[in-house]
Amino acid sequence: MRRVFRLACLISLVPALADADTLTSDEVWVRKALTDAVYGDLTSALDTEAHASASAQVGRQTGGQAIAGGEIAWDVGLCRALLAGGEGAIENEQLSGSAWGGFCLPFPMNRFEMVLRTDYKLQPSLASLPTALRARYTGISVELKNTFVGWKSETRAHAIFPLAITMATFQQGETIDTGRVQFDIDVYRASYKTGRIIQVLPIGYRAAGPAIPAAEGGMYLSSHAAEYSPFKITRTSTGSFGPFAIEADFVAGLAYGKLTDAPAGGQQMAPIRMDVYDLFADATLRATRKDTTYSLRLRRAFEPTHTDELLLDTRLDASWLRIHGKHTIVAGGFVANTERFTKDDTRDTTHSGGLRSAYIYKLPHKTQMVLAGELARSFYATLDDTLAVDAAWSAQASAAFSFTTRATP
Repeated sequence: MRRVFRLACLISLVPALADADTLTSDEVWVRKALTDAVYGDLTSALDTEAHASASAQVGRQTGGQAIAGGEIAWDVGLCRALLAGGEGAIENEQLSGSAWGGFCLPFPMNRFEMVLRTDYKLQPSLASLPTALRARYTGISVELKNTFVGWKSETRAHAIFPLAITMATFQQGETIDTGRVQFDIDVYRASYKTGRIIQVLPIGYRAAGPAIPAAEGGMYLSSHAAEYSPFKITRTSTGSFGPFAIEADFVAGLAYGKLTDAPAGGQQMAPIRMDVYDLFADATLRATRKDTTYSLRLRRAFEPTHTDELLLDTRLDASWLRIHGKHTIVAGGFVANTERFTKDDTRDTTHSGGLRSAYIYKLPHKTQMVLAGELARSFYATLDDTLAVDAAWSAQASAAFSFTTRATP
């Protein structure tokens, strides 16, 4: 199939270069440039992954849990041309799970990707932002990615106006039935083989809104958050400090948030009830020495909610990771200050935070034992179907045995 695809592209785009024996060196270079633009460095590989686990837990949720899932994907080098996967769980007779699938058109000059995902009865974590009810949620999302112009050099890949759009539904029982949109675009992006990414003029936008009857105008987005930054750097080496190699991510700029009413009486624009500007920042510092990594992240940004409110969340997250032979230890914690805005411009602030840790021991036959614990002052201390507006203390501990296998050529 790959050979047929390449042949079809060459015949349709460069028929005049069919006779390679008579080409000059300049014509050979032109042919290579054109064919690279058509299909790039295409490969063909089938990736498969499967996992399963059984655990016992106590705390916010008490009882047993079993999880099984997997994914299969056709990797063509530039992207995964086809993929499908899913995961299901049963916890105290409550079923939950996710399924996803997608495809891409692997043209390096203009690559398009799409992934469709559906979630059923998933539960928020103790560190989740208070954007909805304290309850399990269900939804469907479509993620679209497109690179208008892209090309590769020896050390990095270039992209002009790389774009990502996500559209999703969000449901919780009979109370919340909303939609969500996320939009991210850069003017220019360079991705290095070392993992470093440089983005010029990145813009991010997120919005959520209730689904109201079609006779009243259909779904509208009432809570909006946006960020405008001059640049963003990911996984940039900043040198060393003693025995530690230092690496950083950084982006900062202007944050904007607003709350609106639904358009009425034929209006094209939604009336703005309140809007606010602030600082947007997201910075991570990592220090690595052999098998140990320390990480510190600070983020401040507006976040839309599914309840006609707007959040300004500032949080500091710290973690420690150590891998030694069959043993892996993870520990961390976070503190957060969350300010909530309503349409009548009232504001209240809630503090939250927590500690978490996990110990993983590798066993034979691709299995491992996982012991995990978490203590937090959380908006989701209980799952009682009430609005997540205040925080309380909660804890969760679990012991699990898991199996994971992955096959790649």
